[in-house]
Amino acid sequence: MLFNITIIYIVFIFIIVAASYYIDLFMKKDEFTKDDIKSLMPHFNAMWSLYSQKYPPITFLVVFIVSSFLSILLTLSTSNIIMNSAILFIMLYFFLPVISNNIEKSRVIESDNYSDYAANIIVKFNDVIVLGYAAGSGAALIFSWGALRHISFFWFIINLVIVIVLAEIKIRQINLQ
Repeated sequence: MLFNITIIYIVFIFIIVAASYYIDLFMKKDEFTKDDIKSLMPHFNAMWSLYSQKYPPITFLVVFIVSSFLSILLTLSTSNIIMNSAILFIMLYFFLPVISNNIEKSRVIESDNYSDYAANIIVKFNDVIVLGYAAGSGAALIFSWGALRHISFFWFIINLVIVIVLAEIKIRQINLQ
């Protein structure tokens, strides 16, 4: 089960990056060459270099993977239709930036308290947390529908489309900052 969810997770991240590339391509050009359609790796490298300039790479990966793991854990913990949906991701997508702004107004920069350290991570990496949660949520939805049969196909497609669209919007927001 762990191997299957890991493969699905990696493929889903690739799908999100590929969708980002092709959306950019369709928005920028009217006609495409064969090289335009095939050159996905330079886009992946450009995204990685952009994110590594904005965030420390190791911390970026840790926060991304931890938020993905929490998403997978929450989604696969039960066969409840609410947990096997994009509802938690939608709430995180809309409320984490608000919470982050409120924390930023009253945060303590230097402290030995773990809650202050967690608050600083939330403020600095809220976009990464949302993207990681999206990747984990999408992978968990695929696994929940395909392997566990906890949700119907219609519910799966609706929620997967919501996760992909909101993840692409978040990628756009990060790229424009």
